[in-house]
Amino acid sequence: MGAASEGGAPPIEVLGRYRVGEELARGGGGAVYAGVDARTAEACAIKIGHEPVAPAAAALDHPNLVRVLATGALDDGRPVAVMERLRGVTLAEHLQRQGPVPEPALVAVAVNALAGLAAAHAAGIVHGDLKPENVFLVEGGPAKVLDLGVGEGDGIVGTAAYLAPEQARGERPLTPRTDLWAVGVLLYEASTGVLPFNDATYPGLVDKILHRDPVPPRGFRPDLSEGLEAVITRALARDPAQRPASAAAMRDALLAIGAAR
Repeated sequence: MGAASEGGAPPIEVLGRYRVGEELARGGGGAVYAGVDARTAEACAIKIGHEPVAPAAAALDHPNLVRVLATGALDDGRPVAVMERLRGVTLAEHLQRQGPVPEPALVAVAVNALAGLAAAHAAGIVHGDLKPENVFLVEGGPAKVLDLGVGEGDGIVGTAAYLAPEQARGERPLTPRTDLWAVGVLLYEASTGVLPFNDATYPGLVDKILHRDPVPPRGFRPDLSEGLEAVITRALARDPAQRPASAAAMRDALLAIGAAR
């Protein structure tokens, strides 16, 4: 497989069979390209990371997790993950274009994401960097979690605004309840349009995560149900033991809200 050329251009082919096409998206963790399997002619998506670290082994077969077809690395060590090609937008793109998500739709998305996380946790994989960019709203299908396991490296990893207190302190190993904090942040942001913890500086943000209580979500969105606010508040408990017991338990709490509406 070829290494990327000067200036960050992708190779023409990766892992001996996947042809790289146009760039679809770019973020802090790498770039995603349209791809084609040269052996089967099937469309795929190819993510090439920026840093020379090994890709997470995340090829779990679950309808709420993006299906990983192959993983490997370029000659320069940058990780490559070949995934199923999805049609739709990320939750981040949806929020940018349309603003806060109505409660029933948001609950449905979170239920999907938590089902995927439950499967990952059962396999011993913690996401570690869950955020709206990593939840994909599939056209005509269920939401799927992307980039599974990218936040499991050494040191403080993850996206600042979504760090759980234990992550911000650099504690290891991460646990499933670390992901549940991130789901709480995601639900807060997607329902209110603002982050529960925000600051112009990283030290200021970490201080708020560790020591400040956010404004209750209904302070921004009075129409939110008390049930959804309670789920969000519990997920944002600084003590992991006070968060939901599991992704499945948090999913069930959200399903109960939907059933009560």
